[in-house]
Amino acid sequence: ATTTANITALGITGTFTADNKVYNGNAVAAVLTQTLNGVIDPDVVTLTGGSASFSDKDVANGKTVTSSGMSLSGAQAGNYSLTSVGTTTANITKRDLTVTATGINKVYDGNTMASVTLSTNKVSGDDVTASYLSASFDNPNGSIVGVNKPITVNVISISGADATNYNLLNTTATTTANITQASTTLMLTLSGYQVRYMDNLTYTAVIKPLNTGSPLTGSVTFKVMQGSTVITTYTANVVPIPGAMDGSVQAMVINQLPATVIPGSYTVTAMFTSTNTNYSNSNTDSKTLKVDPRDASPYTATGFYVGDGFAWTTGSSTSTATVTMVAAIRDANVLKGDVRGAKVSFYFVNGTTLTAIPSAQNLPVGLIDVTDGSVGTASAIVQLNIGSLNSQSFQIAVKVTGAYTNNPWDALSESIVTVSKPVTGGFITGGSNMTNNQSSSGYIKGATGQNTDFQFDMQYTKSGTNPKGKVNILVRSYYDRTGILDSKLHTYLIRTNAIALLAISTPLSTGTFSAKANMEEQLTDGTVVSVESGATFQMVAFQNACNQQIAITYYRKAGGIWFSSNWDALTAKSVLQPVNSKSQVFVAGGGNCSVSAPAPTARTISPVTTKQAKEIPVEPILFNVIAYPNPAKYQFTLVVEGGSSEKVEVMVYDLLGRTVKHIEQSDGQPILFGEELPVGAYFTKVSQGTYQKTVRLIKQ
Repeated sequence: ATTTANITALGITGTFTADNKVYNGNAVAAVLTQTLNGVIDPDVVTLTGGSASFSDKDVANGKTVTSSGMSLSGAQAGNYSLTSVGTTTANITKRDLTVTATGINKVYDGNTMASVTLSTNKVSGDDVTASYLSASFDNPNGSIVGVNKPITVNVISISGADATNYNLLNTTATTTANITQASTTLMLTLSGYQVRYMDNLTYTAVIKPLNTGSPLTGSVTFKVMQGSTVITTYTANVVPIPGAMDGSVQAMVINQLPATVIPGSYTVTAMFTSTNTNYSNSNTDSKTLKVDPRDASPYTATGFYVGDGFAWTTGSSTSTATVTMVAAIRDANVLKGDVRGAKVSFYFVNGTTLTAIPSAQNLPVGLIDVTDGSVGTASAIVQLNIGSLNSQSFQIAVKVTGAYTNNPWDALSESIVTVSKPVTGGFITGGSNMTNNQSSSGYIKGATGQNTDFQFDMQYTKSGTNPKGKVNILVRSYYDRTGILDSKLHTYLIRTNAIALLAISTPLSTGTFSAKANMEEQLTDGTVVSVESGATFQMVAFQNACNQQIAITYYRKAGGIWFSSNWDALTAKSVLQPVNSKSQVFVAGGGNCSVSAPAPTARTISPVTTKQAKEIPVEPILFNVIAYPNPAKYQFTLVVEGGSSEKVEVMVYDLLGRTVKHIEQSDGQPILFGEELPVGAYFTKVSQGTYQKTVRLIKQ
């Protein structure tokens, strides 16, 4: 009989061995051998495939290894079933770890400390961090700027969850890095950002280094520029700023602006150049500088104008005179400038308008003493035409421009120039100025030491019955129109052309006239304010050759006087006083001053032959005074010329009219004096017998 039965697979077991490994960050094990237990000989059955793994990836000895996915193969493999594969053990040893360093470039800070980044050959993703205790550039050059400078990294260690799986091979490392220059910043300041021509200017630059690694050394270059053009350059070394904790240094220059920095707008720049190679040069800082003209002062206390105050035409039938106009200016500041930077122009004053004199515009200023740039003059020769008039005055204003400036409407900027024809007969004329003394009186008494300018010309009509002419007086006074003293120098103009009386005493060479006159005050902006109209005006002019004197009185309608040139309280009238040396007074019959030209009468001039020249008698000098040097730094020398043997008397007055020197001398020798006098202006009256002359002296 037949039947059926099942033949089931024979269960068998397998075993395997695993290889030791070096930690690699995973649990995969390498199988060395695979064996089966229970295979019936001679069946061909083998254990194949599958995988083995450690229980975890970390380093340990005798770690259990398990298998999975193993299967049977071979011709009789179908007769068997794999019931189990056992476990085995193997070792996972530490992985060698090398730490390498890469230097990080740094900016110079004066020490050897370095920064690096560390890298390792760890398994990607492992929690292993390398660190170091110190890293420094090699001494002695570690703190100095350079390229590829060596760095030593010390006490390297590792940490992290996977650090125990590694064997750290090195605890030190070397690398290189660059040390670059530390930066510097500069800040420029000026002592003033709007200054005057040739003022002192302080340039200050403060330079701050990025750190205090070492003392900052070097220099700063300051430049004054106009546009792209460098006008002047200064250089100064830096010095440490006391107490500055940030290592800041400073460079400073104090200089007077050169004459080439004329008024205008400029840019001042500063740039630091480091001599410590560990620091870079600075940025350039700049500031705007505005240079204004300086105020010009008159050279003399009496005003800018020192040219001709009076001029004759070439004859009684001509109308043009040649006048030398001269202005003297001074830089009166404690820090002196150079007046050659100024220009001078002369103007006619026509009411509130200044009319340029064409041939006297923008005149250059030259120095009186080439060693002293603070004093100079400008001059021009002009032709003034008076037409059909016998005499005419011109109110002249001096205007200073360029590197200096003044107000042409100020009292000291204006003067009167008179031109007259040499007309004979009942005629008087004069022009220029006289110096006010302490005897000037009235509501607008003249400022002591200042000039009162005058111009007058009068004559009788052809019928001889009526006088005609005009008078112009310019008074400088520190009193306002109410008679109150203030600190302002006022300009008053007294004018008349309504001559009521003219009396000429020919033997005494004296002309006296009276008139109704008007007075105005000229303000510093050029406007004119009427003060009095139709008040009584009197004037006396005296001339005996070069002895020329005048007296002026202008009365108030309300009583009292507006102005007296030289008031005598005993006689209650203005008395004569000498006019200044460049002035001219001519009274018919008064003779001719030997130092004046032309003579007050028209003359016909014929050529003179050599023979005739020998026969012409030389007219002796009656009286003349020569003063030199003037201005003087030490002493003056006075030489009195003339035929007189009488005693010479010298009276020296200051600007307040006080006597500061009295000299009497009879030996005819030059008179020396002045060493003891302080700097300033003086008026010296020299008398010999009936002769008298006043000389203005300047002590520098």
